[in-house]
Amino acid sequence: MTSTNSWLTVLFISAFSPVVGAERMSITEVKTFPTTVVHFPAIDAESTVDVGESIVSATLKGMKPAIKLLEKIENFKVSLVFGTKIINIPAGTFTYYGENSSGVFYNALSGYIYLPKDQSKTNMVCYVPDAAIICEPIPSLADDVNMQKTQVDFYPKAALTKQLVYTGGNKKAITLTYREFINDLARPAFSQELKYDISEDNVIGFKGARFEVLGASNIEIKFKVLKHLN
Repeated sequence: MTSTNSWLTVLFISAFSPVVGAERMSITEVKTFPTTVVHFPAIDAESTVDVGESIVSATLKGMKPAIKLLEKIENFKVSLVFGTKIINIPAGTFTYYGENSSGVFYNALSGYIYLPKDQSKTNMVCYVPDAAIICEPIPSLADDVNMQKTQVDFYPKAALTKQLVYTGGNKKAITLTYREFINDLARPAFSQELKYDISEDNVIGFKGARFEVLGASNIEIKFKVLKHLN
């Protein structure tokens, strides 16, 4: 029984091993990228929003490396000992996934695109049958021909978003809702209904934010941000 299991294990590993032209790899490092607090809208900019829309917001945002595939990769074959694996990757933008000492992997849905750090080497398409990654050169995939390096925005999974949402008003008073979100999920304990009298003073504030109300109705509010949310 042990002998049979060992033979099956060897057969499985062999079946998903690379042949000549392909290369077995692994991801040895996944970098983290810095984030900053992004505020909206800009200070002193006049803005108009409808009821139910955010007046001011603050959230964490960063940028990470990505590649833009201008043409789809269709029916690309990654060679294995027993047959081949067909990889299809649509045109689109694919973000950084990880790297090793020789290059960087980008998550391309049905596989990875691997760009060697040595630009004299050929870019590769990778198949992931198990813990290892099997990559094969794709000479037709070239920088600035059918692929471009770029950067894309990302929002951390635990990023907290703060918003003041306009809920209605008139020349005398306005109402707002303060909300906090993590991963697009509202946190009820951090929601708060607010009401402001603007008949005598049209500058209002909350949690460090200050803005001037230029006009308000039950349809929309026109305002100018003087200071962002803390």
